[in-house]
Amino acid sequence: MGESDDGTRAFVADVAHDLQNPLLGMRTQLEFALTQSRSSAQEDWVRGLLAATTEMELLVSDLLALAAEERMELPLPRDMVDLEEVVRHEAARPRPESTVSIDVDDVGPMKVRGDEMSLRRLVRNLLDNAVRHAAAAVRLQVQHVDGFAVLDVIDDGAGVPVEHRERIFDRFYRADPANREGTGLGLAIVRQAAERHGGSVAMSPAEPGVGAHFRVWLPIPD
Repeated sequence: MGESDDGTRAFVADVAHDLQNPLLGMRTQLEFALTQSRSSAQEDWVRGLLAATTEMELLVSDLLALAAEERMELPLPRDMVDLEEVVRHEAARPRPESTVSIDVDDVGPMKVRGDEMSLRRLVRNLLDNAVRHAAAAVRLQVQHVDGFAVLDVIDDGAGVPVEHRERIFDRFYRADPANREGTGLGLAIVRQAAERHGGSVAMSPAEPGVGAHFRVWLPIPD
């Protein structure tokens, strides 16, 4: 990584950080505006601005998360992290706007070494992506396979066409450009976090009747 790349990424991270407070202020004012009496046309206008502001906040949050992963010094902290607890905690996180069920019956005991916040980002982004694209259900698995902790995140959505499966982890890449949900950075953050922990992430071949199937491999400490 060259000095120019470092400078560009530092600049993006600084700008993203500086945008947080103005965006928070805009959202607060727009939410207050919705509580005031106004015409339906004005209310629709305010709701549109609020949705755009929320989208910008998500982008800023993901840019900061990506910068945090890139700036993380190697080797990573070697703390013991309870992967089962991380997965179950993220699965139980409230999602008021979603009716998708999350199955954690196959999440077994597993510990890995690394940075807990980074691993939480990895699990959260994969799970949020699965919930966003699922029809009704997401299934999580954590198991021990050949010296690795393997995390599977499987949804029952439409899946990802084969020609997009390699690029799905690229920054800002969208398999469906018309679908503007998410920021296009979530899976890039997942790959960055997995690789910094000496692991990897890939899409597994979908089983019949199954949508997308993401699999993360993380080394288990001796």
